[in-house]
Amino acid sequence: MKRDVILRLLHYCSIDRKQKIKVIIGLCDETYRWREHYLFEASKKDNYSFKFVLKNGKIGFGKRDDEISRVCKGHSIYVLELCDNMNNNDVLKIRKGEIIKFEFQMWSLKSIDNHFLFCCASLTTLTTIPSSITRIGSYFLFCCASLTTLPTIPNSVVSIGNYFLDGCTSLATPPTIPSSVQSTSWSFLCHCKSITTPPMIPNSIINIGDYFLHCCTSLTTPPTIPDSITNIDDYFLFGCTSLTTPPTIPNSVTNIGNYFLRGCISLTTPPTIPNSLTNIGNCFLYNCTSLTTPPTIPNSVTNIDDYFLHGCVSLTTPPTIPNSITSIGNFFLSNCTSLSTPPTIPNSVTNIGNYFLYGCTSLTTHTIIHI
Repeated sequence: MKRDVILRLLHYCSIDRKQKIKVIIGLCDETYRWREHYLFEASKKDNYSFKFVLKNGKIGFGKRDDEISRVCKGHSIYVLELCDNMNNNDVLKIRKGEIIKFEFQMWSLKSIDNHFLFCCASLTTLTTIPSSITRIGSYFLFCCASLTTLPTIPNSVVSIGNYFLDGCTSLATPPTIPSSVQSTSWSFLCHCKSITTPPMIPNSIINIGDYFLHCCTSLTTPPTIPDSITNIDDYFLFGCTSLTTPPTIPNSVTNIGNYFLRGCISLTTPPTIPNSLTNIGNCFLYNCTSLTTPPTIPNSVTNIDDYFLHGCVSLTTPPTIPNSITSIGNFFLSNCTSLSTPPTIPNSVTNIGNYFLYGCTSLTTHTIIHI
């Protein structure tokens, strides 16, 4: 008995310079458990027919490579499923002794799932992402430490998952974020220590996820935050040790998460805090050791969380605390060893946390607090 079968493309990677593709065929048993892998190389434009013969529960095929991990390193990969030509919605069930003719067909993909090129440490170049893709899953190029070149993200993409380029330590140029994307997820460029310039954030973005540029230690200038942004999540520029100037925060931002500029040890001037903020999160300028002047706290702010200026050892004058403040968290100015005068506490403050001026060894005067 003979049947014609179509190989349908499920997951996409890239086409190499010779316009060749590597194809891995996964064959499952009746319970859909992954059983066999087969590898062949084909041209992007061509259709191919192959003959498989099922013998004693195994498929016989000419060029075979069971070590799928060996194929993944730096190669272009497609993963396919087998569909019956009579009913393309059904996964093919192969019967023992049956001779099957396969035809390879390209088709338009809509999404790339999670862990697509997870920890492909030898991958240096990714050449293209097809324009049919609308969603890129999490861990797309996570820990691809040798990656230096990225493809353009097409405008068809509306969603990018977490850890998109986390740990791509050799990447020097950030990707262009298309205007079709409305939010960046966790760890977009986290630990990309070779990036010196930030990505351009399009006006379509309304939310910046956690760890956006966390520990990008070669970054010298901050990203421009567009007026479309209303929320910046935690660890935005945490550990960007070469950053010398702060980002401009637009009035559209109503919330900034924790650890905004923590550990930015080269930062000499603070950011301007907009009147749109009512709360300043934990560790806002924690251990910004080169900071010499404090930020101006606007009257819109009612609460300052823990470690606001902790460890700012070059700071000589304290911030002015406005009458709008009702609560100050722990370690407000702790370990600010160059601070010589304390801040004035307004009558509006009803709560001051622990270790308010702990370790401020240069203080020569004290303040009387009335609560």
